[in-house]
Amino acid sequence: MHKITPFLLLVFLLSASCTSEILLAPVKIDGKWGYVDKNGKMVINPQFDEAGDFKEGLAGIQLGSKWGFIDRAGKMVSKPQFDGAKDFKEGLAGIRLGSKWGYMDNSGEIVINPQFDEAGDFKEGLARVNLGSKWGYIDRAGKMVSKPQFDGAWMFQEGLAVIKLGGEYGYIDSTGKMVLKPQFNDAWGFQEGLARIKLGGKWGRIDKTGEMVLDPQFDEPKDFKEGLARIKLGDKWGYMDKTGKIAINPQFDEADGFQEGLAGIKLGGKWGYIDKTGKIVIKPQFDDEPWSFQEGLAVIKLGQKYGYIDKVGKIVINPQFDRAYPFQEGLATVELDGKWGCIDRTGKIVIKPQFEFTGEFRFKEGLATIGYRKGGYIRDDSKYGYINKSGKIVIKPQFDFAYPFQEGLAKIKLEWDGEWGYIDKSGKIVIEPQFDDAEDFKEGLARIKLGGKYGYIDKSGKIVINPQFDDAEDFKEGLALIKLDNKWGYIDKSGKMVSNPQFDDVWRFHEGLALIRLGDKWGYIDKRWEIVINPQFDEAWGFEEGLAWIKLRGKYGYIDKSGKIVIKLQLGFFAWDFKEGLARIKLDNKWGYIDKTGKTVSNPQFDEAEDFKEGLAKIKLGGKYGYIDKSGKIVINPQFGGARNFKEGLAGIQLGNKWGYIDTSGKIVINPQFDEAEDFKEGLAKIKLGDKYGYINKIGEIVINPQFDIARDFN
Repeated sequence: MHKITPFLLLVFLLSASCTSEILLAPVKIDGKWGYVDKNGKMVINPQFDEAGDFKEGLAGIQLGSKWGFIDRAGKMVSKPQFDGAKDFKEGLAGIRLGSKWGYMDNSGEIVINPQFDEAGDFKEGLARVNLGSKWGYIDRAGKMVSKPQFDGAWMFQEGLAVIKLGGEYGYIDSTGKMVLKPQFNDAWGFQEGLARIKLGGKWGRIDKTGEMVLDPQFDEPKDFKEGLARIKLGDKWGYMDKTGKIAINPQFDEADGFQEGLAGIKLGGKWGYIDKTGKIVIKPQFDDEPWSFQEGLAVIKLGQKYGYIDKVGKIVINPQFDRAYPFQEGLATVELDGKWGCIDRTGKIVIKPQFEFTGEFRFKEGLATIGYRKGGYIRDDSKYGYINKSGKIVIKPQFDFAYPFQEGLAKIKLEWDGEWGYIDKSGKIVIEPQFDDAEDFKEGLARIKLGGKYGYIDKSGKIVINPQFDDAEDFKEGLALIKLDNKWGYIDKSGKMVSNPQFDDVWRFHEGLALIRLGDKWGYIDKRWEIVINPQFDEAWGFEEGLAWIKLRGKYGYIDKSGKIVIKLQLGFFAWDFKEGLARIKLDNKWGYIDKTGKTVSNPQFDEAEDFKEGLAKIKLGGKYGYIDKSGKIVINPQFGGARNFKEGLAGIQLGNKWGYIDTSGKIVINPQFDEAEDFKEGLAKIKLGDKYGYINKIGEIVINPQFDIARDFN
């Protein structure tokens, strides 16, 4: 957090303002920075010379020339003393004293002494550091895992990090081992299993073995978004898929990444949108590059004003703002006459523009969390409580944090910066707040964190497995994954080590086998902790219905539990899990389905396709959604602008701008009338009217009136 210009800080903050992930937003009034909540209430008075965003519960602030950290109550956790500071990442923040960098934890204690010339954020447990113009990596204890030797170094992504030696780029793993020697003119981090590299002035892509899956040929390839990546040939932009095949021919003057199924493109000086087939669905008409779609709406500019369009290109909020940003959790940040505020999805101003700069909870086990204050239900600026299925408040709002019930208990916080504890369904605190972090109960035990280490408690609050692990997962089928010294193993409910930490990565058991990684290869172990399928695959997935998809030398196929390849490896083919006997596959940018013999039961022909649910699968053709049966026959014609999977015999569908429900014959049983509609669970479905959520039953009757700003499914 070196000196930040107001404009750069503004750009950084706006993407998170007015959301519940960032509960407070920095604002500047009369030259000083403070913080407001989502209703515009000033909760930390303007007093700082600079102020950063809250990350992991703390925000960096500057007084005079020194930086410190505050919590969400405005309490000084670390008084201003540092010459420079960075955001918290993975529990640690870089701090500078004089010319040297070190790290502090969220208690304000310096845990790695300032000694480095430069220091990066922690990611995947490691941070890059610089000593005497060379880069290396340290772990969270400050131990050097790769001594400073590189001319350049970048953060770890998907287990590998880009490094630079002698003008060439290569990759190391988390032990510091060189897995791909420096050989590229330029290189980027791995994303979705692939990384872009540059050779001879052209860009291509490699997998984690270093195999070239796309020969260098493009001028400017970008990252994959929703399965497609932008590429440039000559002066035109198009898109390729993960097999390296050009899916949409280069033809656009400029192009953005896909988000929510659409991408912005520029033709003839104007911007519009295309779908994943390359079809123009919103004709180029906008002056400035539009934002990506978020929550179904996108920011556009006409003339000198900003507004919002929906996915059919209809202007739903007229251009009227001097600047505007995307919606996040139902609110968007806008500027009018030099002041910033927030609007809802109808365009109504909910926080009036007044600032110079501004930067869930579910129904479970019959109860749902709600936020409440005088005047109505809110999201997060006051206290949380719980309602039952009739909408009656059964636990009055009193908590600053409250999560869904799991196995009869729910984790809560009494204060923003306090500890975690648990309540029962009467609202009684049964385990006093005392933990730095806490998770839901699973199989009778819950993960907790004390003093930077993870352990487990039972429902009486007794610590049954002492905090000792660097990381840990929930219990499943009597076992839990734990991490020690950067390796993963398993413990049982007594805390006994049943598989010593030895694997670089481990997934949970599924159908009796667990996916493990040794080095850069994937294999499988059984519950005796024996390797039953040797690590040999470049990519792999968990078993589903007896089969698992794997990738080897750029080709996808399926193996059975003996490790035998039962559906042969194929190029240009992308595979998915089996569900209800069929699996989705993608070929030439179209989706189809195969059975467990590998036979194609529905040729790749759909623009989108989902797993089978209750005997039917949702598909998209020509911009509309319909459904097919297991023979591949279209049984409900593509006709809907939006659609959901079948749950409890009904599926949500969209006609025009309204949602209703159909049965498995395709008959509309609840007329489209809602602004949003979710799946049925336990006989009820969440719906939205205007800007409030409520619940309906299966005949479409409103059983809990729309009154909530946020609501979750019954479960």
